[in-house]
Amino acid sequence: MTYEIKQAKSTFFSAIVYAISFENPLQELSNISCELTSMLQTPCDVLFDLLLSNGDEFNRFIIGRFDGTGIDYNSLKIIELNDASIIRQINSYYHGKYDYLNNSVLTMRQMTLFAK
Repeated sequence: MTYEIKQAKSTFFSAIVYAISFENPLQELSNISCELTSMLQTPCDVLFDLLLSNGDEFNRFIIGRFDGTGIDYNSLKIIELNDASIIRQINSYYHGKYDYLNNSVLTMRQMTLFAK
């Protein structure tokens, strides 16, 4: 498995798909769509946090439209998140997840920052 899905209480998106290794979870859109179908009953936006597969780069966050049955690949867009409180909340997911962080593209310094 290359991802973990968490429901989110955000006005912008209803779920976050976290990459949990250097492998990009966008390769598993059909599996992610199946999981989302059992979690979310209505169409919504889903945030992908690709920190562990893309690094802390311009393409870390991608948003996609879940239509109730799946995520359309063509709806995926790289976005820039500027809300510091949302970023802190997202980053808190990585606290103490050393196995995930060690199996990522992050530098040792970055791993240390996100693990804290």
